[in-house]
Amino acid sequence: MRHLSTRRLLAATLLCLAMLAVPTSAHAQNCPGSKTCYYVPPQMPPPPHPVTWDLVLAAGNTAVSGTYTFPGEAPVAFTANVGAPVTIQLSSTKGLASAYATKEQRGVFVVADGPGLSVVTREITGPWNNSETVKDHNTALGTRFRVGGYTLDATQSADTGHDVIMLYAPLGATITVTPPGGIVWGDSLGSSALTFTLNAQQTYLLRTQPNGCGYDLTGALVTSDQPIAVASGGRGWGTPTCHAADPISASACGDDGFDNLIPTSGLGTQYAVDLYPGTDGDRVTVVADEDGTVVSTNGTVKTTLAAGGKYRFETTGLTLIQTSKPAYVFQDAGMMTCEQGLGIIPPLSFSTSAAIGYISFNVFGETAAVSVFLPTVNAGSVKLDGASPSGATSAVVPGTSVTRVRFPVTAGNHTVSTSGDAQLGLVSGSTSAGGTGLFAYYNRFRVPGCGDGELADNEGCDDSNVVDGDGCSGACRIELNHGVCDSDSDCVVNGRCDVGTHLCVARCTVDGDCDDTNSCTSDTCNVAAGVCTHAPQNAGTPCEDGDFCTANTACDAAGSCVGGDPVSCAQPAWGSCDEAVCSESDNMCQVRDRICTLARIYFFGVVRTGPDTLGSIRCWRDASGVSCDMEDGELVVGAPVCE
Repeated sequence: MRHLSTRRLLAATLLCLAMLAVPTSAHAQNCPGSKTCYYVPPQMPPPPHPVTWDLVLAAGNTAVSGTYTFPGEAPVAFTANVGAPVTIQLSSTKGLASAYATKEQRGVFVVADGPGLSVVTREITGPWNNSETVKDHNTALGTRFRVGGYTLDATQSADTGHDVIMLYAPLGATITVTPPGGIVWGDSLGSSALTFTLNAQQTYLLRTQPNGCGYDLTGALVTSDQPIAVASGGRGWGTPTCHAADPISASACGDDGFDNLIPTSGLGTQYAVDLYPGTDGDRVTVVADEDGTVVSTNGTVKTTLAAGGKYRFETTGLTLIQTSKPAYVFQDAGMMTCEQGLGIIPPLSFSTSAAIGYISFNVFGETAAVSVFLPTVNAGSVKLDGASPSGATSAVVPGTSVTRVRFPVTAGNHTVSTSGDAQLGLVSGSTSAGGTGLFAYYNRFRVPGCGDGELADNEGCDDSNVVDGDGCSGACRIELNHGVCDSDSDCVVNGRCDVGTHLCVARCTVDGDCDDTNSCTSDTCNVAAGVCTHAPQNAGTPCEDGDFCTANTACDAAGSCVGGDPVSCAQPAWGSCDEAVCSESDNMCQVRDRICTLARIYFFGVVRTGPDTLGSIRCWRDASGVSCDMEDGELVVGAPVCE
């Protein structure tokens, strides 16, 4: 536990300051204070076969209003009423990428007036599909991610099988993607790590080389200098010859599957996975973020992974996964033959003080199955549309006090309610829509332990609930214009900790907040977005490189101070035994004895400096002969005489 004495002493004073603080201006891609926002990365470009996509906004126990915005367009107001989700059609110009390896603005920005909204994108028509549950801004945005690739990443024909990473930079970012060894990128991008810069609201899709074996992106590392949203998955077929080491169904059919990732800061060490109804099985992948991650299932050690390593198995029933260090867990599931979706599984972490929870969704297809995970003491509280679900079964997750309640649901709109905190997984299927199947996992992905009222080292705050807009976010991060923070990591992703007031504020409010001490950059603050920019000065702009002993330095075009001439120090009068040199450590010209490089015998000589003027000069004899300190004049007394 963190020592809280200093923070608690400051809390009362800072509460008053927070009440007086003026909220920061909202920006199209920066979540306004007291709002819940969702960053929806663009879906893949349309495949060769006809499919359609939609975006579903579903409310829980009360109506939720807000706006959704396509880049370059005005915000569109919406109200999602209970039992009546808002469905938004996506197209090749709205919500879908036009091409891979192309910088463009295709993501969707959703701003809700409060929490309780479920947001999902679906590919819903055709011989394959996916369902991608979108996390809110407190849990989706981050600067470090590990990728979960779709298990069916190979193809048997000249189709478009590949793994994909979808990137969305709400505020702009410089991003580096480091793939597993041996990966070949598609679109002529080579096989090494890639670094690129996106402007605010830009998106970018990366894919592996299509049509072949060994291109699984699982374990790839994504890092960024600004918060970004990341989704990963793929499209393809499971070819047994390509997946000898992985469990793949005998049918080896193709599909799509994606989900929004969470940053590594939101990972846990305990996960529960279920065997959902379907004909192709459920493949589970554990991805390590650190070396030496031990993986166990139902109490049995299975393997030890290096950073970025994976352990994949086909679950045969309710399974507890434990890892010695925080790790990711992904699952491929679906109800139709060949139709598999990819979902990221949340860690087992429940708020003990949460009130009744509501999760709403829309089922596409003829049938679906729901698995609800919640503390065993609350297992009897599960309701489907206000009533006990028909055909429900329950089982305790091995080695835990968590119960899974499973029941079928029909097509249409539904709400699941529970007493307290819960997690929910959903699969569906539709033979009439060409074998369509969906898999989605609805969860806030809170920091494990968030909402229990105890401040853990990986939390910025914990106010005993998981509600946004009350000063402590649902991810246990301090919201803007609230305190008490110690560092930037205590704040929500678009905030920083003001060390003077200990309040979380927008990452910049004036240009002075952005000073990077580099005289070759122009440092400005986008006040609306709370983001600093550091544009290079024009090449040739005079600058100071910080070195006393260089002069006439100038900026290059990349923002560095280069070149310069050595500082010339005034030398003592000729004939002196001293010399002047520039001292960088003392920031001054210093006089010192002349440094002799050879053994010398010193003596005095006589020199004529004018018609009637003689003077004495220092001379010496060394291996090269006789020399004297003469800048001008004439040596007049033959060979000097030693003194």
